[in-house]
Amino acid sequence: MTALLKSHHLKSDGTGMSYPSLSSDQSLNKSQDLNLSKVPRFLQLANKSSELQRIWGLRSKEYGKRYLGFSDDNNDAFDQSSCVLFSQDKASAVVSTGRVVLDSPLGLPADEIIKPAVDSLRSKGLVLAEPSKFAISRKAGNILPVYLLTIYEIGLSLGVDSLIFIIWDKNVGLYERIVDAHVLVPDVGYSYGTQNRFSLLECKIQEELPYYFKSLQDK
Repeated sequence: MTALLKSHHLKSDGTGMSYPSLSSDQSLNKSQDLNLSKVPRFLQLANKSSELQRIWGLRSKEYGKRYLGFSDDNNDAFDQSSCVLFSQDKASAVVSTGRVVLDSPLGLPADEIIKPAVDSLRSKGLVLAEPSKFAISRKAGNILPVYLLTIYEIGLSLGVDSLIFIIWDKNVGLYERIVDAHVLVPDVGYSYGTQNRFSLLECKIQEELPYYFKSLQDK
């Protein structure tokens, strides 16, 4: 597997906390640098503004169905420090998307909700990344495991130690099964305008892929 980052350069945000960041000659938008051998070709890495515009449209549509009063921010700064993934149908309409945000002085989306728990992981010297903004239409089918495999391989390529997720607690068992995640905080104290409880999970990245992914390797 070809690594996009060959080493990590640490920057401080002035609080004494250090974060991994890209060096000046490296970019998340160079999809050719990622050799994700076990990921189907239909999943793509967004690197054009026109692709992001269509992705934002799908996010707003799908999130609006699930989260009361949700309004996706097209100027979401985290997209700039992310690998933003998507798939299209035969008519080139975006039917699914998800991203993985790399930790940086900007932080991670989870910092806005449960920063002490995230800082606790940073204090251990862990390189973190956070998958987020999954929007999967019915037309895309059961594609979530493919996204998780892709993100796992991206994390492995970049030297990420742990992926963290904030998910609906109803889906904890699914993430435990697919990526061997475990619960760090059962209730993050924020419900995204729903009546549901959301949990913070950690997935420690290992050289050997989780067992569940073996069934996806040859697809």
